[in-house]
Formats: sequence, structure tokens, C-alpha cells
Amino acid sequence: KFLAALVLTFLVSGLWHGAAWHYVAWGAMHGSYLVASMLTQKPRRRLVERLGLERVPVLHRRLRVAWTFALVCCTYV
Repeated sequence: KFLAALVLTFLVSGLWHGAAWHYVAWGAMHGSYLVASMLTQKPRRRLVERLGLERVPVLHRRLRVAWTFALVCCTYV
């Protein structure tokens, strides 16, 4: 229920930005990114442990920022 509410909230926020389908798609994509992030939290944590990224927190943080930036750029295109 929570994940569906999250996506619905982003769909509505897309409509709030403008009454056009591309805004709804924008909201849907951002909502789906958050849902995917929540659903893959444990596997991503295991991957970070296997790669040893917890020992290099600056690198880990920069990789997360770069990934988020790439997703947002794809959404805006």
C-alpha cells in the first residue's frame, strides 16, 4: 500500500507541475525510481559489502550521487 501511495503521490505532483501527459510521466518515473530504490535496498547493501565500498565512503557517496544524477537526467530527456 505504501509503495502504491508513493507512486500516486508522484503522479499527482506531476499533474501539479502542469496539466500535460509528460508531467504525469515525469511523476511516474520519479515515483518508480523511489519504489525501485526501496525494493532493492537489501541487494544493493550486499553488493556494497562485496565490493568493499563501505570502507571508502567518499567513493560510495559519489557513485550514489552520479547514479541519481544519471537517472534524473534521463527523466528530463
